[in-house]
Amino acid sequence: MTAILDGVVSVEEYLDMEEVSQAKHEFYNGKVVEMPGGSTTHNQISARLIAMLVHELDEAEKDYIVYSSDMKIQIPKYNHFVYPGAVVVCEKPEFYKNRKDAIINPLLIIEVLSPKTEEYDKGHKFLKYKTLPPFKEYVLVRQDKPYINTFFRSSDTTWEEIEASNLAESILLKSINVALDLSRVYKKVRFE
Repeated sequence: MTAILDGVVSVEEYLDMEEVSQAKHEFYNGKVVEMPGGSTTHNQISARLIAMLVHELDEAEKDYIVYSSDMKIQIPKYNHFVYPGAVVVCEKPEFYKNRKDAIINPLLIIEVLSPKTEEYDKGHKFLKYKTLPPFKEYVLVRQDKPYINTFFRSSDTTWEEIEASNLAESILLKSINVALDLSRVYKKVRFE
């Protein structure tokens, strides 16, 4: 990913730009980088995941809020704003400087992996997310085959990893106590 603007912009300039932009951009310490768009499969899986989470959390009357990929997350330690695939917040969302477009207290973050973002999502982005104190669970979902990988923070320094790769399996999201059936996540998805 390369910067789209020469020079450095302020956080406020970036956020103002994003309010009117048709594309999504990350902000990293003054640099603005355009994010690749999602494929139809990516969008299909993302929509199903969000619908499933909202349904399960509403049915259980749990006090969580689910946001789509249009909600940014601010990572203060790195002066970075990123777009997740989806994010879950416990009880009450906290926003960057009281704006309504950048969360600072994500509990669970989901990324639907694409060939262009997979290495970044698994590596540097995850390392940055780990610096957020409320962040407890990371969910990586492949779009080219059935595969979900979760990382759950069981202590300040320990992350438990679980993976599922069979449509007959389900995977428990420990931070919100919701099981995802892979057959439902990937329903009607045609792998190429």
